[in-house]
Amino acid sequence: MKLHRYLFFPFLLSLLSIVIILPSCSIIEPAAPSPTYIQIDTILLNSVQSVSGSSSHKITDAWVIVDGEYLGTFPVPGKFPIADGGTHSITIRAGIMEDGISSLRTAYVKFTSFDTTMNMSVGETYSIIPRVEYNSFNSYPNMEDFEDATLDLVSTSAGNTPVNIITAPDPNVFEGNSGKVVLIDTNTVLEIASSAPFTLPLNTLTYVELNYKSEIDFVVGVYVTAGSVYKQDLLSIRATSVWKKIYININDLGGVASNATAYKVYIHAEKPSSMTSAVMYLDNFKVLY
Repeated sequence: MKLHRYLFFPFLLSLLSIVIILPSCSIIEPAAPSPTYIQIDTILLNSVQSVSGSSSHKITDAWVIVDGEYLGTFPVPGKFPIADGGTHSITIRAGIMEDGISSLRTAYVKFTSFDTTMNMSVGETYSIIPRVEYNSFNSYPNMEDFEDATLDLVSTSAGNTPVNIITAPDPNVFEGNSGKVVLIDTNTVLEIASSAPFTLPLNTLTYVELNYKSEIDFVVGVYVTAGSVYKQDLLSIRATSVWKKIYININDLGGVASNATAYKVYIHAEKPSSMTSAVMYLDNFKVLY
């Protein structure tokens, strides 16, 4: 059967419309390109024991800069996307939680950054292990790792409980040797402080780092010499049944005074009356600015 000539042209126009529309859909809605990913399972810290003390750390995040632009802060371990492939310069800053508070996350200014250049293909995942170090210009006016009998944290007149050194194979040792404190009814108070006073700069952030495990809460603070000597509590630290690491920002907690001439950092704890005894473990104490 033949199409009537008056029906043929509308039919042809409809057919051409379908042919034109079909490819135009793929032009309007192209498939999204696959992103390129970087995977970071850990960030390593290199420390020279004799200079900057232990390399123990609690790095929680990677602060990422790509081609000079801040990309974001990502938990470690984790994976994050780069917009496209090609060659990119990448900087990783090691992130911590200041004062043990998850909402106070920051790129730790006492560590160097990790810098690299990577040539990446679209859709691929690249694993890297950043390595950072303590800055060479840091100063460490007070460190105690309990590795020898001469302690740089000594009892004050406010305490009546000594710190003992424990070694392996004691299962409570953190690394090397650690400090142990046992509070009982006849020795209810621990207070240890820096053995020698030191100065702190006003315009440089000062931190206290500490590994600890404790059956009771305790306080970290500073003795400040500013004409007279006064005592300033900085942070109350919760009890924990496992070893933890904390970074305490002395400046933000009000521990650095404009008229101060000397400081000592102290650790203070008291046995609750409800407990017959309480045990604390300490390691890798350091003050740095």
